[in-house]
Amino acid sequence: MDVRGQRKVHEYFSQMAIQREQALFPGAVEMMILAILKPQGLHGYAIAYEIQRRSNNLLLIQGGTIYQAARRLSKEKLISAEWVRSSRNRRICIYKITAAGAEHLDREVLRFEKMLKGMTHVLASAATLPSQTHFVSMFEFSLHHSLETK
Repeated sequence: MDVRGQRKVHEYFSQMAIQREQALFPGAVEMMILAILKPQGLHGYAIAYEIQRRSNNLLLIQGGTIYQAARRLSKEKLISAEWVRSSRNRRICIYKITAAGAEHLDREVLRFEKMLKGMTHVLASAATLPSQTHFVSMFEFSLHHSLETK
């Protein structure tokens, strides 16, 4: 692939990442950052990587988004930020969750789970006939196939 093709691929995936970020509900990035930081402190790109890894590549959060959210969380005293030297002697900012941040995360997770449960009930009640028909067709095929083999 030539340079122009590589650039197009990069632009496509960058645009997809931006669209995925925009599809998240308000506070989602902050909640994920707090969850990622609960076991240990990390720098911004490691947080972004962990979100991507733990979501099985479904969520790609840009570094700038992480840093903006980290600034907001730091202002609210939900995380702390400490500048240190990396193993390569570069200055990096390590973010750690505070006790207030851990409490906030627990409250937000409960609120999110309640909202998700409600949405699940609504979406489950909207089951459509074609999907039920598909299930019946699969069952009939399976039954027909098992009768043929006897």
